[in-house]
Amino acid sequence: MKLFLSFTSSFLLLLNSTNALASACCSGGFAAPALIAGEQKAQFTQNLSLSEEHAYVDNEGYWHDASEKEYIQTLRLEAAHIISDRWQVGISAPYLERSKAGNSASGFGDISGTVGYEAVTDWTYDPWQPKTILFGQLIVPTGKSIYEFNDAMALDARGRGFYSTGIGGLLTKNWMKWDAFLTAELHKGFTKQVDNQQIQGELEPGWGHSYTVGGGYNTAWWRFGASISTTHEDPVKVNGTPGGSQNFTAAALSVSYFATTDLVGTLTYADQSLFGTPENASLQRTISLQFQQRWQR
Repeated sequence: MKLFLSFTSSFLLLLNSTNALASACCSGGFAAPALIAGEQKAQFTQNLSLSEEHAYVDNEGYWHDASEKEYIQTLRLEAAHIISDRWQVGISAPYLERSKAGNSASGFGDISGTVGYEAVTDWTYDPWQPKTILFGQLIVPTGKSIYEFNDAMALDARGRGFYSTGIGGLLTKNWMKWDAFLTAELHKGFTKQVDNQQIQGELEPGWGHSYTVGGGYNTAWWRFGASISTTHEDPVKVNGTPGGSQNFTAAALSVSYFATTDLVGTLTYADQSLFGTPENASLQRTISLQFQQRWQR
């Protein structure tokens, strides 16, 4: 919690900055995880979020109030760099602290690496053609999964627990003060053997996918944005027996401040309980603070 309060203070200082006027163009300050969406050569992002469990939805779609709320504090560090005119690489590493009923556990979540290719450029202006970045992703299970926890309340489960690969695309488009984006990805986890107190045998994850659509309005120093995203995970088979699939939808509102052309602060609120038909999911409300430093080409 101290770390979150420290980030809050830093964000308020950023809002009071008197640095030079900065434009909010070039994808409106939006960047997909570990991807450069604008025209920079490199960027480094620090994102701190605090999530509160609001409700739980079981396999049959029935809602249950969270009698004892769980809180998740996540510090995510991301870096991305252009390696040629169209190719880029990125990495994302989260550190989580989960707490509930006076107990807590912390450690790294799953680390991911990304390779992106700018398939459609915006070097020549077209009123409708979006800039398109295709990407591939590798997820390394550095965080324990719900099948491998040691803590009695499973607070040390901080990841999916599987090596996974995925592919996807990011489309962005600007119209004067307005911007819009669409991102979609598809991933598949690899089978693994588990031998612990909970499970002995083979875990086989299915396919998963997500997509996000959103947009924003830009002024000289500010960007006001909104987005909605949907996530689906196929059931995980335990020794050949499938569990339940997972579905949820998140809506988000954000405000970004451009202290300079290369330094951006963003405050975001997201809620997973407003839309869609969630299934087998812990629904969370999240507030996050993000600082992003960019280096121009």
